[in-house]
Amino acid sequence: VYKRQADAWADHDGWFPSSKGDEATFLALVESRGCPPAKRLEAWGAWAGNEPTELLLEVGGDAALETQISKDVKRTLRGTPYFRDGDGAAYLAAFLRTRAAEDTSVGYVQGMNYVAAFCLLVARGDADADANPAPTARDAAVRAYAAFRALTALCRGYYVDGFPALHRDVRVFSDLLSEHLPEIAAHLDKVRAEAMTYAPRFLMALFLLMLPGHVVARLLDCVLAASAVDPAGASDSTSAVLVHTLLAVVATAKAELVATDDFCAAQGALVRAARNTPSFEKLRRRAPVSYTHLR
Repeated sequence: VYKRQADAWADHDGWFPSSKGDEATFLALVESRGCPPAKRLEAWGAWAGNEPTELLLEVGGDAALETQISKDVKRTLRGTPYFRDGDGAAYLAAFLRTRAAEDTSVGYVQGMNYVAAFCLLVARGDADADANPAPTARDAAVRAYAAFRALTALCRGYYVDGFPALHRDVRVFSDLLSEHLPEIAAHLDKVRAEAMTYAPRFLMALFLLMLPGHVVARLLDCVLAASAVDPAGASDSTSAVLVHTLLAVVATAKAELVATDDFCAAQGALVRAARNTPSFEKLRRRAPVSYTHLR
């Protein structure tokens, strides 16, 4: 798999379309191959803009913010040596503190901690688990923060008061579900599983608590690349990728879903379908509508 990824990118110069009008071909390359893991941090940094950032490693003066960050850091991936014994916890807190300072109208919202932690794992070259608590290179941490900032900015409408982007994306997802997967939509209605009762669990955390790490890494490749190629429509491109992925998860769960007879069982079927996803390629092929159509 990694050799095919490397070969696919071998003739491509850099991490952007090779010429004007080549955006569709470039995004198809990202979607079909993703980034080679060893180059992912470089690619994410390029797509995120690589803006230099002074990470706030010291505890700040906002006691309420620091208390909430401390609580969430202590329960984020604590089974991983890097976050339990290494400097992962310190960098995780710094990411959340720095982001809150940059966007004071949003501040820190729960769920951002998992996005930050995942970006730190990508900086270390491992999107699923990390058994190595060795120190993080400072430049790698800064690049990882750039990706974290970009992702939380793209999903800002998931965090602000009223959650406008979340409500819009769930509505779009629900309409597409009824149009393209009517049997599943009808069954979910029958067991009273409205989209707003389960879709936010997947969307707000960018599938980080649902899909295997290597699958999420490929998903976020698509999010960051699409936003970099089309800055004017970056948030809409992000929503398209996320809704496309959720439709694919629901389609994958069809056989088990339609056999359920209550709301809790239906939710369980969706979670199992996501967590048992073997690869990004197999997942994206299950979506009933193309990503291009969604955009």
